[in-house]
Amino acid sequence: MPSRVEFPILVAATFASGLAALVPVVLAATSGDLRVAKVFLASAVVLLLTGTFCAISLANRRRELTIFDQLVGLAATFALAPLMTAMPVYLLIDDLSLSDAYVEFVSCFTTTGGALTDIPATEGIVHFWRAEVAWLGGLLMWGAAVAIFRPLDLGGFESVQHGGFGPAAHLSSRRKHRARSYLNSTILKLAPLYMAVTAVLWGLLLLAGFEPFPAVVVAMSTVSTSGITVGDTALPASAGFWGEFWILLFMLLALSRIVATGSVRRLGSLSFVRDPEINLAAMLIAATLAAALLFEWHELVREYNNSGLRHVAFNCWGIIFTAVSYLTTTGFGSAHWPFATVSGQYGLPDMILMTLAMLGGGVATTAGGIKLLRIYLLFNRSRHEVHRIVMPQSSLSRGSYGKVLRTEGASLAWIFIVLLALSFAALFIYLSARGLEFEAAMTVTAAMLTTTGPLVGETLGSDFDLQDLDMVSRLILAFAMIVGRLELLVFVFIAGRLEWLK
Repeated sequence: MPSRVEFPILVAATFASGLAALVPVVLAATSGDLRVAKVFLASAVVLLLTGTFCAISLANRRRELTIFDQLVGLAATFALAPLMTAMPVYLLIDDLSLSDAYVEFVSCFTTTGGALTDIPATEGIVHFWRAEVAWLGGLLMWGAAVAIFRPLDLGGFESVQHGGFGPAAHLSSRRKHRARSYLNSTILKLAPLYMAVTAVLWGLLLLAGFEPFPAVVVAMSTVSTSGITVGDTALPASAGFWGEFWILLFMLLALSRIVATGSVRRLGSLSFVRDPEINLAAMLIAATLAAALLFEWHELVREYNNSGLRHVAFNCWGIIFTAVSYLTTTGFGSAHWPFATVSGQYGLPDMILMTLAMLGGGVATTAGGIKLLRIYLLFNRSRHEVHRIVMPQSSLSRGSYGKVLRTEGASLAWIFIVLLALSFAALFIYLSARGLEFEAAMTVTAAMLTTTGPLVGETLGSDFDLQDLDMVSRLILAFAMIVGRLELLVFVFIAGRLEWLK
């Protein structure tokens, strides 16, 4: 008998979804909406029983799960868990088809966010459930980064020296997939911190003037970087400066891996201030602010003459907040964002937001995109190659983080970017062939592959509706969101290992 039973992550996710569905039951019951409470209660019972029976049937198995088993199970979970979590919403909303509900909850579970279907703003419990599912998906991804991606040198860890962690740390690449993985145990260890961060942000938003219900939805969406809110607005009107300030402060956690991996403890005096991901993010945000100010300098001068410096300062704050939001692939828009979306037009601000989303946040966070660490390695390598033109005998300066970054990290980062570009081109060509205009196809492709759903509404306006696409196209978008969340390298790794195992 194994010393520890580790259930497949799909079974654990089924049981966790059943427990999570009990929260909307309580909320609906206290608000007097018995129909919603009954639907979520029935769904919770079904999910809990299914998870329990599967766990009982697997409890006596003698083979412990390897990291490769958990990686395959993780991919299956992102494909099947949205179907389970979509059932209550499918039963509640009459005009919603099962395929539309599935695509919507793939968007939630992958932390893409952004409503892909027409869910009325009055369905507050449904929006809470969307944010809760995204919150669970973010926790799963955070645990997978530590327990699976790091030992296998995936998800950005291929650029880090000694990426191995736990039982697979010192195994050869040929044997690494056979090492044991305790993904469920890792998630249980990270869950208290994840919940505490969410609770603290919720309390701060309440102090900032949020209503309790929108506050908890925004708190879960911020921590999971899903960008889901109640209603049609990017943030509630009551957010104000302090509400956006606290949201921005907690979004910074998605810019660096050192929170999840404990790099501060291992690197001693090195901290957020000297972290390459944080430094690169600061440069990108400063560049965004400068470009936006240059783009609208005449409007800022006019506002300064009419309203004074205070209004200009709030515009600068709106640019910084929105830049951080899209860099972390959250997708919240500031109330002070000075560029209004005009339907049918596509300007520099829209390209800036898309570029920030493509670059993405930190490794081992809930953010999507290319990841800042890969960009940093490519920038460092490019700077060295240019320097060698002037001084051919120079060597690569690896800086303070040289001992934890791989020499070949830039090459691996470039391979990932090439794969991402191929995925982008394939989806863009398909959407264009289905009738989408150039701007719409490019925006939707970027939003799906970077898990930044609100990018669609921000850049294309409210007139654009993804529901105009046929069912097959929407299912392809769901697959693109899963690829964007897990990264194409994971599927290449799985395909290569399955071929090797034959």
